[in-house]
Amino acid sequence: MMISSEVLKGVFQIPSSEARDLKKKILKPPQASNSHYFSYEEDPTCWSLAYKLQDHIVTVASFYIESHMLLSAGAPYRLRGMATDTNYQGQGYGEKVLLKAFEILETKRCDLLWCNARMRAVPFYSKLGFQTIGDVFEIEGIGPHKVMYKRFNPR
Repeated sequence: MMISSEVLKGVFQIPSSEARDLKKKILKPPQASNSHYFSYEEDPTCWSLAYKLQDHIVTVASFYIESHMLLSAGAPYRLRGMATDTNYQGQGYGEKVLLKAFEILETKRCDLLWCNARMRAVPFYSKLGFQTIGDVFEIEGIGPHKVMYKRFNPR
């Protein structure tokens, strides 16, 4: 998949630690407000992308190698911690981050990207070619989720 550099302007690879504040603000429930730790960031295969307006991070997402028991793949990656600042939601920044991620994942010979999507995010991921699998499940303190995935044809 070739993505126009103009479409991807503003998307940068960042250290996962730079994404924590936004992830915590958007994704962590209030009762976990003291938690600054996202354990998957310790995975040596983890990398993160951000959309920046000037020096302000408005969208983040992290990716790392992990399989899923319901999905067969040779080189699976998992998407975790995708978050967009509430002041910038619905403006296309998350889509731009994922389009850049798709380009990078294809160079890594990834054949599957999957995530646990909050139900309100299912339409967003569907628009970008993700499909659902399995039943709705609850993550305690956060809410209902669906497993979603997108297949790639690695080069």
